[in-house]
Amino acid sequence: MRYRFLAVTRSQLPLLFVAGASTLLSLAGCGDPGNSSPHFRLNNQGEDSDRYRVGGEADADARLLKETVYIPGRQYIADALEAMFGTPDQPYVFRETGLDLRKIRLASGPVGGLPAEEQKAQLEKIVAQTTELKKELAGLDAAAKAAATKAQPHEAALKAAEAQLATAKTANDAAGVAAAEKEIAAHKPAVDEKAAADAALAVHKAEIADLELQAKAYLVPQKGLYRQHCSHCHGTTGDGAGPTALFLYPYPRDYRQGKFKFKSTEREAKPTTEDLRRILVDGIPDTAMPTVGLLPPDEIDALVEYVKYLSIRGQAELALKQKISDDEKVPDPKQGGGRSMLVAEILQPIVDSWKEADGAVISPTEGYKPETDHDAWLAAGKELFLGDRAKCASCHGVTGLGDGRKASEPLFDDWNKDKKFAENARLVAAAKEKGNAEEVRRLTNIRDSWDLPEQQQKPRNLRLNRYRFGRAPLDIYRRIYAGINGTEMPGYGKPGAPGNAEKKLTEKEYWQLVDYVMSLPYYNDHGTLPVDGAAPAKGAPAPGHADRSQPHESEISISDTPTAPSE
Repeated sequence: MRYRFLAVTRSQLPLLFVAGASTLLSLAGCGDPGNSSPHFRLNNQGEDSDRYRVGGEADADARLLKETVYIPGRQYIADALEAMFGTPDQPYVFRETGLDLRKIRLASGPVGGLPAEEQKAQLEKIVAQTTELKKELAGLDAAAKAAATKAQPHEAALKAAEAQLATAKTANDAAGVAAAEKEIAAHKPAVDEKAAADAALAVHKAEIADLELQAKAYLVPQKGLYRQHCSHCHGTTGDGAGPTALFLYPYPRDYRQGKFKFKSTEREAKPTTEDLRRILVDGIPDTAMPTVGLLPPDEIDALVEYVKYLSIRGQAELALKQKISDDEKVPDPKQGGGRSMLVAEILQPIVDSWKEADGAVISPTEGYKPETDHDAWLAAGKELFLGDRAKCASCHGVTGLGDGRKASEPLFDDWNKDKKFAENARLVAAAKEKGNAEEVRRLTNIRDSWDLPEQQQKPRNLRLNRYRFGRAPLDIYRRIYAGINGTEMPGYGKPGAPGNAEKKLTEKEYWQLVDYVMSLPYYNDHGTLPVDGAAPAKGAPAPGHADRSQPHESEISISDTPTAPSE
């Protein structure tokens, strides 16, 4: 075959991805064992690493499963991912992803980009591959036309026979069923041959289009922006496990699940392009995520596209693992497991979810309309905050300090909750007590498979007046509406009518709660908190009223426990 893919095992005979009469494409040389360029890592967190090692299974059935599904499955996933996304130095995308490969290329590669002569050689390979495929296109087109001519007299007859079979089965007519099946057997091969020829032609044309897209991208100079600004925290693969990640709280985002905490969209929806750009430009307060707002706009756009690229790649890997698990077999690139399947079953649902983001932006049904009696307005917000409907105090505490969670109820986000180190330690101890060395080995492998140790999360201290995705009322509204995806911070969804059975917050109640939350960092001139309920002095702000003429000390203090300003 013409093109080969990087094999995880670096074997001399890596898998070939064949679709019809053609192959999925990758740059030649990516599988060169002498290539020291970084590679994307497979996501095997939470798994027993021995599952992917040859031998060691005493049970014959377990050994057969390993040798026919687990190890070949991992090989297939590695090859399919490189076919769809290329490597960190030589990115590649199917055009169906809708990703801009020019932007991805700008952000990819080593800092400063690969040497000019190497980039030129890569472009020449792409052009040569495209030329070769175009030469073959005429033959495939002729074969498809010949198959169509051959199938033409059989198509109508096959359709009639299939209808006859359905009628005969309904009538329990055994003779009719046999006659219809005979007719189908006579006409189906020619129709199937046409379908196969059409599929081969379509895949070949798609591959040419992919390569032409890649050739245009190679006209953009490579700068290595992601490796320069992002990978030391987020990792080359986007797994949030770069070399500095271990020292950070919270950990950097792992893009591979396709989950993002801070965005303007519905809870399960993807972020918009503008959401990602906002994170890059503003950074995330109280985290190690800095701003890169001083970069030129085209470089910021390139980094945004690269984050999408890494996330879609990670989601595709999880989808492939799930498919192999569900089917209990590894797709055969020569038998329907090539490009067409990867696009239709793996990529398309992921790409569609990203395309839907702009339509999932949360917008209030009514504008912000506080009542004239602002004291009563904030009192209503306080009641929601402390009460059983919104239940904010159960995590954020009655004074908003983030101390409402019991120590016996640790809080973990979706990137940490499956690690369960305490439970793992308990199970290991029990297995040791029973003398079950195999179970101890398995549990230890699972624990060690995680890139980073378990990290407990803390509810936000709302008194600090620092928010991780904006401090405007609309930003707070969206946090209450959607919650924070990937965490236990719930959302309350679309506002409901007053007194509805679902006990949803009304639009008015949303804004009351927003105003109350935004009042928490501020004292009145008695030095009392809004929740204290002390009577104000004459002319002073009412309890709970946000006197925003002066910032509270907590706005400039690094302490999590702000103190009252001096009189």
